[in-house]
Amino acid sequence: MKFIKALEVLQAINDGKLEEFASSVPFSERIEFIEYMDDVLNEKHASCDKSDIKSRYKVYMNILDMTLTQFIYLEHEIKHGMTQRLLSLIVRPIDEESFDDTTENEEAHINAISDEDATTMMGIIHEMKKKMKSLYRRIPSHHVGSGTQ
Repeated sequence: MKFIKALEVLQAINDGKLEEFASSVPFSERIEFIEYMDDVLNEKHASCDKSDIKSRYKVYMNILDMTLTQFIYLEHEIKHGMTQRLLSLIVRPIDEESFDDTTENEEAHINAISDEDATTMMGIIHEMKKKMKSLYRRIPSHHVGSGTQ
């Protein structure tokens, strides 16, 4: 199943319209959808093999390798669940020297990664979400400028 199709399924689930969605797709796609949904929705696939994707894209799984802008966008997008934009912040064109989402090629990049395997792409997102949760657990909850020393 392609990542973009998995996002459509997730949207249907979130909207409470899964049956309506399932009846709107051809029978052959419904079978594929049923076979893949456990994989796509299950966070255990964060450990899936990413070597094929890493041979074709830069995959930023370490936030220290990201630019500050990329990290800020990532932090914002993670709050919105599974999105093409979230994936595009983690999986970048292999020939990109530095993060730049303002080029005319960005839409083509988002379309390309949307056509990739959903299980792999969801695994990448789940792994990054886990890392971000871990990061936030390690940051003390003290407020800067709160007046306490």
